[in-house]
Amino acid sequence: MDIKKLIKKTGNIWFHYKSFILLGIVVAGMILSLLPSFHHSRERALQAVFIGNYVKGEKQLELQTTTKKILGKTNSDSAISIDFWATRDETLFSDSTFPKKLAAMIATESVDIVVMDKKSFLAFAREGSFLPLDRFESKFLEGTQFLSSMENGQEHRYGIELAKNPQLGRAGYHTKEKVLGIVANSKNHKMAVRAATSLVDY
Repeated sequence: MDIKKLIKKTGNIWFHYKSFILLGIVVAGMILSLLPSFHHSRERALQAVFIGNYVKGEKQLELQTTTKKILGKTNSDSAISIDFWATRDETLFSDSTFPKKLAAMIATESVDIVVMDKKSFLAFAREGSFLPLDRFESKFLEGTQFLSSMENGQEHRYGIELAKNPQLGRAGYHTKEKVLGIVANSKNHKMAVRAATSLVDY
C-alpha cells in the first residue's frame, strides 16, 4: 500500500469513527487517572508560600534545595516548592490581591505551608484555615514558640513563631512577627510537618 492510499484510508477512518476514537481517549485517560501507580508518579511537590519581603532568586533556590535534601527522596520532581510574595509593608492585607489569591489556593488545595504576619495569620486561623499542631508538638525542637488560638472554648496551637530564625534570616527573609502554619486541607500533613520542622528548627 502506497503512502497516498494509507493517508486516504486513515482519513476515512477518522471521518467515520472520530467520535468513538475521542471517547476511547477520554475513557483511557479516566482509567489511567484511577490507577495508584499513575497517581504516585504525578505526586505534587509540597507548596510553601512566604508572605513579606522580596527574597533574591538564588536565595530562594538555596532554601528550597536545603529543605529538599532534609526531606529525602520523594516521588515528586521537587520535594518542596517555595514562593515569596512581597507586599508593601510585609503584611498580607496590605495588598488587596494577595488575600484573595491565598484564599483561592487554600480552597483548591494547592498550598500546604504558609508563612505570614501574625495578625493576618490569626485572621485566617479563625476561619479554620490551619491545622492544629498540638499532636505534632513533639516533632519540633524544645523551645519552639507556638502561636495559640481559641476554638470552641479550647486553646490549640496553630502556628509557629519564626522570630530570630537564622536559616530564614540568611536567605534574606524578615522573620519578625512572622508565623508558619500548615494548611488544614493539605493532602500530605506528614511531609508538611517534616518540611515545617526543617524550616523552623535551627
